[in-house]
Amino acid sequence: MARISGLGKSNQLSQYNYKDANHRGGIGYYKLVQVDYNGDFEEFPAVSIHCEESAKFNWNAYPNPASTYFQVSINSGTLSDEAKIQMLDMTGKLVYEKAFILNSGQTEVSINTENLAKGGYILKVKGVGLEGLSPIKILLK
Repeated sequence: MARISGLGKSNQLSQYNYKDANHRGGIGYYKLVQVDYNGDFEEFPAVSIHCEESAKFNWNAYPNPASTYFQVSINSGTLSDEAKIQMLDMTGKLVYEKAFILNSGQTEVSINTENLAKGGYILKVKGVGLEGLSPIKILLK
């Protein structure tokens, strides 16, 4: 759910917009409820939106298993913003984090693992619009 503040009383046409950063493609359903400052409201029928973005949005890590480094490749479609990669050990403890700029299209990030213990880790990518990406398991040998 999103709330967008109104511009107040006006005799001119006002336009509002909202980008759903969590929608990853397919069909999404949206409903608009307009609430006036005095509490009056008007509820509009739900509409469906179809988006093909999910086919363009994915990520992976290679080589896996890795030794002293690995690459993370993120295909973000048209999304670009600040983001970070997190590595968690198998207990869920954050052991490594790297900030980077996510570019529209393909982004490559190199991760140096020389100071990390051998074993299994979980990779997560964090940032606006990246919430739908599943974690990746990686093994350091």
